[in-house]
This record gives sequence, structure tokens and C-alpha cells, in this order.
Amino acid sequence: MKNNILFITWDGPQTNYMEGLFMPIFNQIQQNSNSVFHIVQFTWANSEKIANTQKIAQELQLIYTSRPIERKPLPALGNVFTLLKGIRFLKKYIQNNNINMVMPRSTMPAIMVNQIAG
Repeated sequence: MKNNILFITWDGPQTNYMEGLFMPIFNQIQQNSNSVFHIVQFTWANSEKIANTQKIAQELQLIYTSRPIERKPLPALGNVFTLLKGIRFLKKYIQNNNINMVMPRSTMPAIMVNQIAG
């Protein structure tokens, strides 16, 4: 039986640690275990950056999904709206993909996960 692990992150457009740090680590773990890594990245990066991240994920045999972070009318309001939508999205994603472990990388993903678990 596969161990489906969901890594959730909340990133701005300039970050590239996902591609250079986490994705190679997850790929190595997958190769040496019975784990499958799913990545959900909430971001306001442009479509080119997202497409590049998707390409790298495919090359490393990782399951990658990008979700937009709303920035209008104000970033703070957009964050709240994204959190609410994100909770619903993640709840369905976890159920539909038989996720048995969730790893939020920062505060916003942790807030979403706590609402699902709560």
C-alpha cells in the first residue's frame, strides 16, 4: 500500500527553494520507499514560473498542483479569501487522493490543515 504524503506550501513569486531543495529530497525518498509525494503550492507566481515548477515536478515524478493566492482588492483580504477556498480545496484533495500524511510548510498551510482537522 502506498503512503500518500501531501506537502503544502504558500509562496511568493521569487521563491525557488521548492525546485532546488524540497523536490529533489522528495524524489529521493520516493525512490527508496513506498511513498508518493503530492505538492500543493499556493502562490501568486506568474504562469511561466508555475509551468517551470510543474515541469521539474514531472521530471522528478512528483505530483504537483498550483493554486493561486488572491492579491486583490488588498493582499490581506486576498489571503483570507485564499485561506477559505484553500481549506475546501485541500479537504477534497486529501479525500480524493487518499492522503495519509500532511506536511504544511508554513503558517498559512498550517492554519488550513488545522481547520480541516479541527
